[in-house]
Amino acid sequence: MAKIKTEEKDAALDALTENMIAQLKQSEVDTANDPGKLELIGWGKKAPAQPTNPPNQPRALEAIMQGPGTVYLDWKSPIIGGKGGPVRTYVIYRRNGPQGGGAFGSWEQVGMALETHTLLTHQPQRCEIEYRIIGVNTAGISVPSNTAPVVL
Repeated sequence: MAKIKTEEKDAALDALTENMIAQLKQSEVDTANDPGKLELIGWGKKAPAQPTNPPNQPRALEAIMQGPGTVYLDWKSPIIGGKGGPVRTYVIYRRNGPQGGGAFGSWEQVGMALETHTLLTHQPQRCEIEYRIIGVNTAGISVPSNTAPVVL
């Protein structure tokens, strides 16, 4: 009986939520020509968009071998403040060293992360690999992090 009552309550709450969202959207449409009217229902005027800057450089990248073809990348977020904006996402790049030495290949994107660490699997083995991280937000990209070499 409790399960049935809980399901009924959840369904009623979902219906109420959908109705409220529809009513609030309709209020925005109705007051589009006079945004001051939104204050009558407890809303202020829309805040102006705040300009942002590209993020600062991600710091202290480390590549730690976890097993064959698996590497754990860990780094610190950019220093907050100054001219750097917040990071929305991190882009992970890799380049492979040739067998027997020589120049490395070009950088290629191999992943993305929302946090300051990630685990990459199915990575090339028995060659030197370098990783770096770039922070991204709506204003642009950061300077790449330090390069972290590893051999898997």
